[in-house]
Amino acid sequence: MFIKGFVYILHSLKDNKKYIGSTINLKNRLIKHNSGEVRSTKFRRPLVLKYILEYDSIKIASFMEKKFKKSHDILVRELKKRKLL
Repeated sequence: MFIKGFVYILHSLKDNKKYIGSTINLKNRLIKHNSGEVRSTKFRRPLVLKYILEYDSIKIASFMEKKFKKSHDILVRELKKRKLL
């Protein structure tokens, strides 16, 4: 049995940039981001959750996270395909 994985996109209200990550526990991960426990977003708080993309496993979610970080176009196409944009 596989554990579902999520790719999430956060928006920084401080610098107006996005952050892309993946996790199996979205609620706890968001708490860590907004409490300053994540080094890459510590100084970019507050952060707002913009999009959640669900995948069949964390392995697939991690793979997609890397693809989205490499290409903004791939991310935009995926969001449009899921009718989130």
